[in-house]
Amino acid sequence: MTAPHWAEPGPTPQIRRIPLSVDPERVEALEGRLRGVIDELWALERQLSGPRILSPGADVVSVNAAEQSTVMVERARLYLADWRRQIVLAVAALEQQRRAYEVADSAARA
Repeated sequence: MTAPHWAEPGPTPQIRRIPLSVDPERVEALEGRLRGVIDELWALERQLSGPRILSPGADVVSVNAAEQSTVMVERARLYLADWRRQIVLAVAALEQQRRAYEVADSAARA
């Protein structure tokens, strides 16, 4: 049996609501793992900041290859920096949600 097309008349399917359960300890563990990723990304960024690829020769091809390699390293560093920034924002959002859940949970128990 297939589901009816959205425009066909018929009964509206009932959506079963599942109560949401949050385990603050698991959320804290996730935050900790994400902070570890942030630290690793920061270490990689530091390794990539500053190096300049030197040309092995004075010919145009070698000079261009060295310049393009330097540009690619800088773009990789910027990509990692942006990725780290997004994870920092995600951790902050998780912390905020966890605190709000804990406040709501303690209010519900009162």
